[in-house]
Amino acid sequence: MVASSFAELGQQIDTLTAEKASLEEMVSDLALRLDTVGWIPGNGWDEDAGLSLEALKQTSRTLTDMVAQSPLLKRAVQLRHGYVFGRGMLFSDVKPRHQKIMDKPFNKNALFTMAAWEELMSARMTDGNVFVLRKTKDEEYYRIPLEQITGVVTDPESKERVWYIQRTFTEHNMNGGSTQRVVWYPTYEYSNRKHPSTIKDKPVSRDGVMHFMPFNRQVGFTFGVPDGYAAILWAIAYSEYLKNNSKLVKAYATIAFKASTKTQNGANNIAAQVAQPGVAGTATMGLGQDLIPMPRAGSDVSFENGRPLASMVAASLGVSVVALLADPGAAGSSYGSAQTLDAPTIIVMASIQESWKDFYTSLFGHVSGDPITVEFPSIENDQVYRQIQSLAQVYAQGGLHQEEFRDAVLDLLDIRDPKDGLPVPDNFNNAHLTPDEAAKNAQAAADAKAASDPVARQGNSGATGGDKGETNNDGRTDTLTTGSNA
Repeated sequence: MVASSFAELGQQIDTLTAEKASLEEMVSDLALRLDTVGWIPGNGWDEDAGLSLEALKQTSRTLTDMVAQSPLLKRAVQLRHGYVFGRGMLFSDVKPRHQKIMDKPFNKNALFTMAAWEELMSARMTDGNVFVLRKTKDEEYYRIPLEQITGVVTDPESKERVWYIQRTFTEHNMNGGSTQRVVWYPTYEYSNRKHPSTIKDKPVSRDGVMHFMPFNRQVGFTFGVPDGYAAILWAIAYSEYLKNNSKLVKAYATIAFKASTKTQNGANNIAAQVAQPGVAGTATMGLGQDLIPMPRAGSDVSFENGRPLASMVAASLGVSVVALLADPGAAGSSYGSAQTLDAPTIIVMASIQESWKDFYTSLFGHVSGDPITVEFPSIENDQVYRQIQSLAQVYAQGGLHQEEFRDAVLDLLDIRDPKDGLPVPDNFNNAHLTPDEAAKNAQAAADAKAASDPVARQGNSGATGGDKGETNNDGRTDTLTTGSNA
């Protein structure tokens, strides 16, 4: 390897090292250049009404691309969906008319399946708003993409109160033709009013109501703000950090040794000739020349130093950085922290669940009769064996019927096709008295059963407890002798 090559590589390493050291300046510069990726820091806000519709669409396009390409944002969508909808939704007080609406194939695929909930959570991340059009004649629901929303009419007193939403879309017919349509739809909150036939020379729908759910709105805002809006800058910074470090590692990998010489003429003609290529080869050097391995300290690159950037993404989206990076083995992480949710994360996800509960309740608010009740199961559960222990303790204290206890255990253990009826107590099932023993009410039998109770709790060591007899460490049984010769 000639000296010029070493000089060029050395210059490349110096350049990359300088870029790595000036990462903070690069992050600051990204704020000025984010308009190239669709984010407009200064002119995207419409006075006191929040993010303008055009700026919102531009941001949505950027975030949609990033969710598809950025591992951090893609992982964040998966985590948030798992926390909020991972255990499904519970609908109660469902009347036959409600169920009929939910069972329609298109309605089910759009709003009532796990895939639909994941897509809605993704829309919250990239769009910050969800639009669902309900056709009142046939009770069909349509999810409307943000790109088709082209205008709104708000209450003159407050831009928060949206009365009408304009949709511009291309309607296709069975003959292959298409027609562009512009239609105004009243929002659900304003649907019980008397509506004009047209707004700005465009028709107002008579058979459609728009259910509009904005997220992250501030006082006075018309539209919601995408969840990923605050994470854009830091996701890009973290990606750039990893790319720069990767380039630096690649540059270091091209140089294994540094050759040096005492004269300029030698520097122009220096070459290391390896007599035996492969392991333990010999480098032949001229007089005054030397071949030195590159120092380890100069070639170390720590990708962990970019963790604070990933932490900013996690903070923006309300998730743990351990879960976001999917790396519990990293410095500052632990497997325990990766397997548990802290209280703030649970509270954030529970608040998101509340917003979805309100939205789904509004979807059936027009149906006659009592409204449906929407609930979510608990976000965090103990492990199965802990839940069974809790059930067993409640059952032992008389807080559960045997049928309830058995049904809960079968569900936790995912036992399918269980036998009908309750198991008959026998010597194997010795946690409780048999019917005959209960009838006799024998205290001795009760004590024997309690001693073999497998549930460990206060006052009872469980079936695996030690011997009740008094023994020394050497296994001898002590006896107490009384009398004068004791």
